[in-house]
Amino acid sequence: MATRSNSAAALFTLSALDTNKIKIGELGAIQPLIDLLEQGSPAGKKDAASAVFNLCMAHENRVRAVNEGAVGIVLKTISNNTLVDESLSILAMLSSNTDALEEIGLLGGVPLLLSILKESSCARNKENALVVLFSICMYDRSKLREVGEEENLNATISHLAHNGTSRARRKAAGILDKLRRTTHITHYSC
Repeated sequence: MATRSNSAAALFTLSALDTNKIKIGELGAIQPLIDLLEQGSPAGKKDAASAVFNLCMAHENRVRAVNEGAVGIVLKTISNNTLVDESLSILAMLSSNTDALEEIGLLGGVPLLLSILKESSCARNKENALVVLFSICMYDRSKLREVGEEENLNATISHLAHNGTSRARRKAAGILDKLRRTTHITHYSC
């Protein structure tokens, strides 16, 4: 396990160079890093998460990470309340991939992300959760309705549209705009 953790740390360092990101992904390092993120020691998990995040800055590696199960593992770490910061950062990075968005929806990611918005005291975590929710809401109308129900009950998104980081405010405003347009369209289509 110590060797795997050291390897993850080395891959994190090597992945700082853009030219290395693609090569590391091509050589098959993402799957072992995802495995370590799930099964490693606390230090190994942290190094693996950092390496996966760095590698996923390259679009090709996002596809690889999604195909190799990163979404499920990252959601699991968030729900277990371990490496929440790192996992939300990875999830935000992966949310540009439609397969990732589908998987997040299927695995119950929307309620988990909404709970982050309501319960977390970390502005960065709320921002990353909103980034993912924004992508999901733009992609899947049923998940938009789910977010809309939460908004109607607790005004969670509205609160962040006024009190979040600048990026969180933009994403929250985008979700609210989409909710308004969808409600408007639904109202007149009857």
